[in-house]
Amino acid sequence: MKKISAALALIAALLIAAACSSSPASTSENSDSTGTGSDAVVSDSSVEIGTEPIASMFEGRQFHSMTVLSDGRLLVVGGKGIRAQSAGYGSGFMESAEVYDPATDKWSQTGNMSIVRELPGIVTLQNGRALVTGGATVNRNSTDITEIWDPATGEWAGAAPMSVGRINFTATLLPDGRVLVVGGGKLDGPFTDGAEIYDPVSDEWADAGVMSTGRAAHVSALLPDGTVLVAGGKGKKVTAEIYDPTANAWTKTGNLLEPRSEVTAVGLSDGRVLVAGGRNLDSSEIYDSSIGTWTAGPAMTDSRHRYGVMALDDGAVLFVGGETSEGSSAATEIYSPQ
Repeated sequence: MKKISAALALIAALLIAAACSSSPASTSENSDSTGTGSDAVVSDSSVEIGTEPIASMFEGRQFHSMTVLSDGRLLVVGGKGIRAQSAGYGSGFMESAEVYDPATDKWSQTGNMSIVRELPGIVTLQNGRALVTGGATVNRNSTDITEIWDPATGEWAGAAPMSVGRINFTATLLPDGRVLVVGGGKLDGPFTDGAEIYDPVSDEWADAGVMSTGRAAHVSALLPDGTVLVAGGKGKKVTAEIYDPTANAWTKTGNLLEPRSEVTAVGLSDGRVLVAGGRNLDSSEIYDSSIGTWTAGPAMTDSRHRYGVMALDDGAVLFVGGETSEGSSAATEIYSPQ
């Protein structure tokens, strides 16, 4: 049985809250599923989570965003208050933030953001500060507002706004310390094909070219050579492309085997990229940047989207919660590329 530490269990629980709605969790039976070749998916019957007491946040929230800080603590921002959920989409949005310290198993409240946000982009910068940008605000409006959290003071400072408001976009930290923001737009479209890069040194955004198509709820992943893979998205997209920050240019690469959105790309320890699930999809596929193609991976135990995911120290990948064929779920499974 694979045992997850208390700190990872806490993050897993937060992933469930971020990925799931408030409907009851699935009660389906657990079953093991093995993939082809040397890869395997292990169901939640083989995962032990929450075996140690873990402190609770000050406020219940979902659809929040979080990032691991340079010192190992966890910053959680925004989202929607669970107790206010029944009042409708536009109520219960949060501007608050909290920090979890796994060394002490304690939460501390920190400064509030300048606006309420649901699912903003969040990235820990190389200087240890955290960048938060975009997301949905009250009445489902997108925002371009950007702010930066300082761990030394616990306060937020305004930063240059993006060129457009974005929801359902991706934000990727580049090797040179800049942040690439891709796609998004309004919640129900239209979706932008544009990208931009934030430079924390100059506090400026620069144009990062145009993709082959507008994308939202797509995936992105940093590749070993410093380029960024972007694939899929709403509208049953299978296309994929690569952004080269040195050339500031986009090039097409191999298409996904199946259209996917509302999923997450995870970089594996060998440099490949895993993408799994999607609406009514239990399949997975793996991108190899050395040849620019996707190959089928092992099936998950159930279809799953809007889940939480994190890479573990041993090279495995933990999938938590999300929407399955039976509704919102707290189920977990692990992909092991052994």
